[in-house]
Parts: sequence; structure tokens; C-alpha cells
Amino acid sequence: MAEQLRIDTPESTSFELDTAGVGSRFAALLIDMTLQAILAAAIVFGLAYAAESTGNPVPDTGLIRGLAIALIVFLMALPFLGYSILLELLWNGQTLGKRALGLRVVTSNGLPAGAGPIVARNLLRLVDFLPFAYAAGVTCMLTTRHYQRLGDLVAGTIVVRERREALPTAPSAPPLTPERAAYLAALAGPARILSDADLEPIRTFLARRARFTRLRRAALARSLCDTYMSRLGGGAPAADPEGFLVDLLLCRSSILAGPKSMETSSLLSP
Repeated sequence: MAEQLRIDTPESTSFELDTAGVGSRFAALLIDMTLQAILAAAIVFGLAYAAESTGNPVPDTGLIRGLAIALIVFLMALPFLGYSILLELLWNGQTLGKRALGLRVVTSNGLPAGAGPIVARNLLRLVDFLPFAYAAGVTCMLTTRHYQRLGDLVAGTIVVRERREALPTAPSAPPLTPERAAYLAALAGPARILSDADLEPIRTFLARRARFTRLRRAALARSLCDTYMSRLGGGAPAADPEGFLVDLLLCRSSILAGPKSMETSSLLSP
């Protein structure tokens, strides 16, 4: 059974992620290592073919020969060192193996892993392989709560399992029709009890929403929506929680800056 990682956000809400276990991570690793071996073999055959077709043009001197050997070793190691770094950077924490198993690398606070953590965790994979057959990494995963190997502990990353469920579509801002203007005007009355500081969690969420997965984004929007609806006196749950948050912020803007601010707010872009 997957361990749950609870993340508390600055918006005073929380969400949970399922951490990937040793079995799923090992299966993803097998897929990746197979692909890495194929790439390495292709490089070896390519170098052998180049050497045969050119008649070994490398001068028989110590320095040049040493540099040539170093280059060959680097090219052969490149699939094993660069494969995971490149794909995790391009695919937001996923390799081909992780994508096949529905896994993703994130930071310990649930945000996408940046270049620094991704490079660090993959370079330290060499340590995780010691003394043989990934022994250090597996031992570390079995003794840490969220199945982190040494590279994850140093880089501050966690491998999570993405939940397979239907995702809501991202909200879009409807045009400011007379009916919508009347709705916003009605909402502006109760919104007067909220101070500018009270709305900071909404601003923070709307500024960061593009960094979350759609499912996590919807959960945070629903939690914030329920909190603010309760403060405004309750009512039926909003059909579009994120849209309600945008509307609430626009109403407060209209109180301070006039109705035209409803048409020009940059927060409407997802």
C-alpha cells in the first residue's frame, strides 16, 4: 500500500500524494536501464564502425591516446548519466520508465523538481548503486518513510505515483455580459467584509496555479472556495470553484478601483 505524503501549502490548504514504492520504481528502472543499454550498445557499435572505416587514425602518443580513451568512456557513460537528467528536465520529472508506470519526481513540498534537484539526484545514482546491484539505494528506500534513495534525500525529491482519474478541464473566463455583471455586483456586497490581506491566499493560488497538476489545482481551488463561501455566509457549492475565486477577487478589485477592473484583470489567464 502506498504511503501518503501530506503537503501543506501557503494557501492554508493541504493535499496528499501517493509515494511510489520500491516495486514500481524498480520496474521503471528496468525499463530505463534497458533503453540505456540499447543506447550504449549503439554508441559502441558506432565507435567500432568509425574506427574500422577510418583505419584507427588516432596518433600513437600517450596524451592523444589518453584523451581518445577518455572521450570513448565518456560517450559510453553518457546514456547512463545523461538519459535520466535530460528526460526528467524535459518531461517534468519523468523518464520513459516512469511515464510507463505513472511515476513522477517532485520536490518534498509537492512542486515540480527544478534542474538542480534533478541533476543532483541522478548524479548520486552512482552512489546508490554501491556496493553492487543498487544495494545502497534499495536499502535506503526500505528504511525511509517515503521510499527515498540517497539521491532523493540529498536533492530533496520524492517519486510519487500519479493518480489515474478523470481530470477537470481548466476554467475559462466568461464574457462580462449584463447577467454576469449583475452577479458580480451581488457578490461584491458580501465581499466587502474581506480585507485586502484576507484575499492574499487567493492571489497566491492564482499566481501559482499553472505549476500544479490539473487534479491538484482543482482540489486546492475547491478547498479555498469552500473556505471563502463559509466566510461569506455559505450557500450552495460553486460549480466552478476556481471561477468563483477569480470572481471574488474581481469584486474586491471593483470595490477599490471601479467596475472596469473586472474586464482587465490579468488573473483571469490560467
